[in-house]
Amino acid sequence: MLEEEAKNGYFSKEFIINDATPGKWLINFEGISETNTLNPTILKYTLYKNYGLANQTKEAKLIDISRYNTKVTLDSFLY
Repeated sequence: MLEEEAKNGYFSKEFIINDATPGKWLINFEGISETNTLNPTILKYTLYKNYGLANQTKEAKLIDISRYNTKVTLDSFLY
């Protein structure tokens, strides 16, 4: 999988917040330098709520991160 990701120019990272502090969580992103063409330009993230339960929901979002050159909040959710 890592070899395929490197070959195709993408990678994935999973964050699980099972035992996290309840409250409002932010999804932040810090912009990339436009001079480095090896950086990805699209960020895809998937937010699962009630994971593994009958009322589980899944929401995937695609963000064009080439527009951002500073730190921004892309989304927020309550845990």
